[in-house]
Amino acid sequence: MVADVSHRAARGQKAGAVTFAVLVLVFITAFLALPWPVEEKSLAALHGLCAQRPSHSFWFAGSRLPFDARMTGIYGAFLLTTGYLAIAGRLRRAGVPAFPALALLAAGVLALGVDGVNSLLHDLRLPALYEPRNWLRFVTGAWTGTLLGVVLWMAANAVVWRPGALTHRSVLDGPRDLLALALLSTAFGALAMSGWRPLYGLLSLFLVLAAITLLALLALPAVQLLRRREQQIESPVELGWPASAALGLAGAFMAVASLLRFLVEWIARIPVLS
Repeated sequence: MVADVSHRAARGQKAGAVTFAVLVLVFITAFLALPWPVEEKSLAALHGLCAQRPSHSFWFAGSRLPFDARMTGIYGAFLLTTGYLAIAGRLRRAGVPAFPALALLAAGVLALGVDGVNSLLHDLRLPALYEPRNWLRFVTGAWTGTLLGVVLWMAANAVVWRPGALTHRSVLDGPRDLLALALLSTAFGALAMSGWRPLYGLLSLFLVLAAITLLALLALPAVQLLRRREQQIESPVELGWPASAALGLAGAFMAVASLLRFLVEWIARIPVLS
């Protein structure tokens, strides 16, 4: 009897993992299969998450990335950070980084705030500290996106994993990790600013995936809390069903947010920002 229950549970877990993999493939395939140019599809998919101002964006031979420079930095660095933590074997870690590392990352939020206010003042034709630059928007965004990736990783792990399976070791191992994350963001920034047309489709898809990953990681703890299944996961295969639900919620949120913005712009006849 016990063996039968255990067998059914294992089958359910495997089904959840397969469902998650299928959902990922469906999202990617649906995006690629839609019969519109990549620029139109990616801009539409992310329309509810970003102002998408052309003058604040990186361009590739007449096509712009679907996020503006600051959001490109935030979402791109977020996905690179979580990808790095996953590959580096930090799946069960939820410990707060050492204070110097945390303070360094938190300084990025301050830098982003200063640069954002300065950019707003410039746009309003008010006295500004300096001339805004897209590369600086990207840098402050990526700095903040790295912190966002670390914080959401810790929060999700703290809610998802059973205490016995969770370790409170720091998510970051020290300066080596910070250097690796900085190099990854720098390399991504160089690609985003290169303007090399062959990269456009890959970078656009990367940013769409970054957006849905961020939203899914936000939704995952909420899914477990609503199910009253917090701190119940012992192995990665058990994440299949909650991860599938989080991914579905993320996709639905992106679609609804974009549709609502298009609707508001159409009803209010809001002009396109330059």
